[in-house]
Amino acid sequence: MRSKGTLLIIIGYFVMHFVFTDTTAAQDGDTALSGRNLYLNYLDQIHQISFTNQNRDRIAEDGDVFTNVISQKWKIDFDKKQVWNVVTKMIGDPQKPNQMKPAPVSSETLLGSALYYSIGVKRDTNTAQSFVSYLEPTKPLWKESVGWGYLAPVFGYLQDGNQYLSISDLLLDQTEVKQSGGVTELTCETEAYRLNIRLATSSKGGMPEQISFTRTKPGENETLKSMLYTVEQSTEQSGIWLPVKYQCKVETFNQQHQLPKGVRVINGAFVVVSEENSEGEDSIDVPAATLVAEVTLTDIHLDEFSDNEFQIQAKVPNGLGVTMQDAQHLQYAWLDGKIVPKVDALKNTGGFYFKNGSGMRWLLIINGLIIVLIVGYFVLSKRRA
Repeated sequence: MRSKGTLLIIIGYFVMHFVFTDTTAAQDGDTALSGRNLYLNYLDQIHQISFTNQNRDRIAEDGDVFTNVISQKWKIDFDKKQVWNVVTKMIGDPQKPNQMKPAPVSSETLLGSALYYSIGVKRDTNTAQSFVSYLEPTKPLWKESVGWGYLAPVFGYLQDGNQYLSISDLLLDQTEVKQSGGVTELTCETEAYRLNIRLATSSKGGMPEQISFTRTKPGENETLKSMLYTVEQSTEQSGIWLPVKYQCKVETFNQQHQLPKGVRVINGAFVVVSEENSEGEDSIDVPAATLVAEVTLTDIHLDEFSDNEFQIQAKVPNGLGVTMQDAQHLQYAWLDGKIVPKVDALKNTGGFYFKNGSGMRWLLIINGLIIVLIVGYFVLSKRRA
């Protein structure tokens, strides 16, 4: 074509070049979209789910021995954005998880589109000892306060400090899609990160068998350096494949974490203080680390829930003080199944009023910080030391 050298052919060449280029770009965009849709279609199958999970984790730099075990129970309605969750730290030898016993205090959380309850519970009496809520819950609470931790990649998220990134949103138009041997591989590379997802498309309905994320150009307030999620065992429930055992490896940058209002570090310990008290530090430095977790899921059910199932299970005594995270200068309490101003609770309980006690400190460390993945681990390590 070049040897003829005619103007007509040259013009024709450029016309065909641009047509071909535009068509290729469109096809690449369609391929990326189809790959992203494969992943979204898998996630969209999960509407309601209940399960129990146990996390064993360790700091890779400290050796191969697991040092921390957390047990959790969940009910999640993704359509209505409702979550019920109980978190319990296990006590004993982490190398023998079946012989460990639950700690005497657990935390129970109820989260909805306009609702957030998080309570510290004394397990032997199933009675609430502390209560945290929001005066005006905001929409981001669904992602920021759900407390996925190591479960985040199972449901399509990456935990980045105290925020959650949607994995599907990170699959941009330049995503490459490769299919081989019943496996679909999605790879998206940008200046800021590299994301790779391996889907078992032929045998397990598109379930992600591995998700790898590496941040190559960290931005402000970004703490996640890399995450590797690898499924070791899976099962089919009601036609949907789900992991029942997987490993999650998380690498973080050096970071400074702002503590919730009313929580400060005084003499190396987390302390709940009044808003006027400026004693201690309102943030903590968390060094870079690599966390390795082994996670198991049991008692999985995909049945639909009724609204009545999303209720606090622990007994909450009338008069129990409620700390409002967004209005700590105001005083509230629990009365007959709802939160009321403290003065109303005093009138209706004959002046009997429960003050938040030591359970509040434990609750805020486990649930209020919302980064069990990172900060909670260091808190527990410090306590053991």
